[in-house]
Amino acid sequence: MRICMVLEKAFPPDIRVEKEARSLTKAGHKVVVLCNKGPNQVEEEDVKSLKIRRLGKPAPLAGQVTDLIWRFFLINPRWLRRIIKTVKEEGCQVVCVHDLPLVKTGILAARMTGVPITADLHENYPEAMRLWRNLSFRERFLLGRQRFKRLELKSVRRVDHIIVVVDEAKKRLVSLGIPKDKISVVMNTEEADFLQKQAIHPEIIDKFRNRFVISYIGGFGFHRGIDVAVKAFPLIMKTVPDAHLLLVGDGNNKQELEDLCKELNLNEKVTFTGWVDSRYVPTYIAASDIGLVPHRKSPHTDTTIPHKLFQYMTSGKPVVTSDAEPLKRIVSDAQAGLVFPSGDSKKLAGAVVRLRENKELARRLGENGRKAVATRYNWEIEGKKLVDSYERLATDART
Repeated sequence: MRICMVLEKAFPPDIRVEKEARSLTKAGHKVVVLCNKGPNQVEEEDVKSLKIRRLGKPAPLAGQVTDLIWRFFLINPRWLRRIIKTVKEEGCQVVCVHDLPLVKTGILAARMTGVPITADLHENYPEAMRLWRNLSFRERFLLGRQRFKRLELKSVRRVDHIIVVVDEAKKRLVSLGIPKDKISVVMNTEEADFLQKQAIHPEIIDKFRNRFVISYIGGFGFHRGIDVAVKAFPLIMKTVPDAHLLLVGDGNNKQELEDLCKELNLNEKVTFTGWVDSRYVPTYIAASDIGLVPHRKSPHTDTTIPHKLFQYMTSGKPVVTSDAEPLKRIVSDAQAGLVFPSGDSKKLAGAVVRLRENKELARRLGENGRKAVATRYNWEIEGKKLVDSYERLATDART
């Protein structure tokens, strides 16, 4: 089977798409990724058994016209043409669109080429829009959350199959009237060889030696709740003077976080690394004592799950998470960490101090997380579910 995966951003990197593509090619299927062209990337290349076709930047006038059409009709004619062309030239038998913005375009392309379509929805996109604070008034007017709620509802009814990242997301779609058997849950778990694939960099380990390191790894944004961790740090330092907050990543509220650290006189206690290559992530986790996921509880975070949770657990680190529904459920089920009420800096601080003072508890929670990943929260299980969903879709299409 040949699969056309449509991804609006540049590729690589995208951890989820990379893992999905590896699982599908390992099972004997061919994957063509159609994506945007990033800096220093070529328009076409083969990476191992994966073929990548990229869209270059359009001419200014063509780009403006395309943008206008998309904003009013939520169909992108540029992507429509390229999806159709790719399906025909590559002989693709399935189209998979990652995330909501291009799903309507993908549906039209799939119908015009006579192939089934899967929507791989990484998040509750309409609710995510509510949390994005960098949208202009014009963008909020033209691309409002209510428009995307209507787009989502129409799209999930018209696609042939849906993939979501967590059980709570499936329940939400079922509540909208989507049949259960039309939805597969493929979680953002980690591969078993996550730690073995990348070398440990001793210079990073040495930099944080003799500190009690609480790390957050991933994208920045108000809904991520990183400010809650920063506000908790003066309380943590009263009991844990060697505590250090390690923030690995970047995002639109980085400056706000840096200003908050300065206001609280935490500059020597917080490290901002900026965005780092994924090959360094295992080392930063190895240098940490606690993995932190302080996401603010919302309709968005209650229906998605971050990849970093399973990276912490794979590495045997105890986690401290907010009570967003999937985080609370998985961490409690695995007994892999402590849960605090979303937005509560005092309770977050209390959880960190408890783990610092009770080393046996921290060790046991970390080991529980490692065991849970080995037995049920791993990509080997999720990858098989992904492959099965595509093979069922292809079988149904033939019949």
